[in-house]
Amino acid sequence: MLVKERCVSSRIEVWQGFIPPRRVLPWIVLAVGLLAGCTTTEPQAGSSITRLVQEDVPTTDPTVVGTTSTDYTGSRRMDAPPTTTPATTLVPPAEPPFAVGKASLTFEDTSRGTEPNRSQPAAPTRVIPTTIYYPAVGAPGGEPRTNASIVRGRPFPMLVFAHGTSMTGERYELLLYEFAKSGFLVVAPNLPITNAAAPGGPNPDGYRQQPGDISFVITSMLTMNATAGHVLEGRIDPERIGVFGQSTGGDDALALTHDCCRDGRVKAIAALAGSQWLRRGVPNFPIDGYFAGPPIPLLLIHGDRDQVTPFSDSTAVFKQAPSPKYRLTMLGADHLSPSGANGHNRWFEVSVRVLRDFFAAYVIGYPLAAEQLKADGEVAGVAHIEAS
Repeated sequence: MLVKERCVSSRIEVWQGFIPPRRVLPWIVLAVGLLAGCTTTEPQAGSSITRLVQEDVPTTDPTVVGTTSTDYTGSRRMDAPPTTTPATTLVPPAEPPFAVGKASLTFEDTSRGTEPNRSQPAAPTRVIPTTIYYPAVGAPGGEPRTNASIVRGRPFPMLVFAHGTSMTGERYELLLYEFAKSGFLVVAPNLPITNAAAPGGPNPDGYRQQPGDISFVITSMLTMNATAGHVLEGRIDPERIGVFGQSTGGDDALALTHDCCRDGRVKAIAALAGSQWLRRGVPNFPIDGYFAGPPIPLLLIHGDRDQVTPFSDSTAVFKQAPSPKYRLTMLGADHLSPSGANGHNRWFEVSVRVLRDFFAAYVIGYPLAAEQLKADGEVAGVAHIEAS
């Protein structure tokens, strides 16, 4: 497999954790080596030519903003510097809320082809344009900052988001921004066949290979994380990974619980209005293969007025899934509103709070966040939460 990066160019900071900043000469990394020794469930990925240009690092400290009770990052900080470093020169890592950076890159999976799509012939590889949102240097607030410098000093938990049919990852920017602001690195691939710009037109039949696309993207991100000199080196905590998605993307996420597609690196899964594949009679993976192996914490978010994916689908999934599991019913909500893909609304606000609690509890490992989830999911006239 090959990871092909086409748009990864960004400033990076020298200071790591508590190491004081210093001025350095610009440098360029022209190539990044391949990783080896991956297992069959975590396929090998590599990186082609990458250009990283480092600019002079500012000598002033970054803004440090205190956390609130709902800002869970749980990020593991780097070790303290040698005791010979004067305490007065230490630069602490920033804390959430963060400014949000945004960057684009493209992955190419050469081990699997892309199926034909209507008039579009099959292709020998799978090309996956991807947008990432991440904690960035600078004052929080405002629009995502393209190619902004990523906060240094600790790895961040990673979330992968799968879009719905006829959509793109960027269509959900309102939602993804909230998690990058809170201290997650969020990866939003545009999945072959189902994305809005798919050659031949978006086609929901492309779902069959998309769970594999998600796992490939995870492997690709972890490859960069482990590559010396890469702008993302050490920025991802490989033990803290979650997946979520909306509509078809929610079904993609749920497929990672299936014995066909299970990915042991994923600690928690959330699906927004995505549960139709588990309905008997719908072409899907064999229904009895879902929830195989050790339980994976699951959150279902669904509007009870959804005209695309019937609300009864999530009822069936919630009954079938093992604990720990949650269903957040959005009272009066349609297919898109809980995800914010059609703009800010009251259901979206609840989704953000509950998703943040869920990933804090089961990806980061904050036990008290599971209790907060139950409180945040109960909003009169807006939302109701079930837990088991």
